[in-house]
Amino acid sequence: MDSQSTNYTNIHHLGRSLIEEDSSSFTTIQGFLTALDKQWEQISAELTQKEKSVGHLMQLWKECCSLRDQLNEALNNASQSVKPPSFVPCDSVQVSKLLENAKAGNDVLKSHRYEMDNYKQKCKELLEQLEAIEKFDKSGLVQASVEIQNKWKDTCSKVETQLLNLESQMVLWQQIEFNKEEVIAWAIEMCRCLDECINNFESKEKAQLILDRYRCELISYSEMKNDILKKIESLQKLNNNVEIPTLTSLKSVIQNHFEEVANLASKLEGCIKELGAEEEDVRKEQQQLSEWLRLMREAVSKCEDISADDETILQNYENCK
Repeated sequence: MDSQSTNYTNIHHLGRSLIEEDSSSFTTIQGFLTALDKQWEQISAELTQKEKSVGHLMQLWKECCSLRDQLNEALNNASQSVKPPSFVPCDSVQVSKLLENAKAGNDVLKSHRYEMDNYKQKCKELLEQLEAIEKFDKSGLVQASVEIQNKWKDTCSKVETQLLNLESQMVLWQQIEFNKEEVIAWAIEMCRCLDECINNFESKEKAQLILDRYRCELISYSEMKNDILKKIESLQKLNNNVEIPTLTSLKSVIQNHFEEVANLASKLEGCIKELGAEEEDVRKEQQQLSEWLRLMREAVSKCEDISADDETILQNYENCK
């Protein structure tokens, strides 16, 4: 319109000149100029409307691009927060740090949920308005929208999976660290009691009490030990079955403690059996001695009997001797 405005003005100037030269042509020329003015105004209005529409489309496009850039940055940050570490976490402290990172990534996604919904809505609106433009290639915009939405879904899934994994690891570590203290403390204390009883063996009854205590408590603590071993196995599975050195060491320590307790208990049981055998020997000796004394009393009693003949009395005397 700007390029033709000079021609438009010239036509009006020429029309007025012709009317001044030939007033009889006023009606014809004025009708032509009026029709020209209507066409000019109509085209001008249409172009103004087109300009507004294009301006709105450009603004929408810019907003979509800006939102896409924001989302890409947020998704990259979230992905980085759950990037697999170069090491296997060996304690609850390391798991806690990884969990904090995963939570931070999850917070990033939550804080950009509005931007994601807004981006989808604006892309939809932009594509609908671009439908009115013939032969306009919308494939680039569609592809960009699909890619960012797929990236959003993948990142959300990755962050959620990692978050659940690390939360599970954290619970397992806390349970292991709590239970191991109780199990190891029991094993050490039981070893002390058994060893002390073996080295200072006072009575079979006291030793049996300690042995009974060991057998009674062993059931619950063995269950606790097995529970720890299962949790260690679960932690390894959560880390793609990669061996965790600290847990391998802990497993060995616990098993060694239980073996030591079992060996001492077996040794104490042997002491009790040995003492029992000795007591049985003494009991038999006592029985034999009692029987001998009984026989001696009978023999002495016969010696005191002087009513028998001399030969019998002498024989009884010899038997006593």
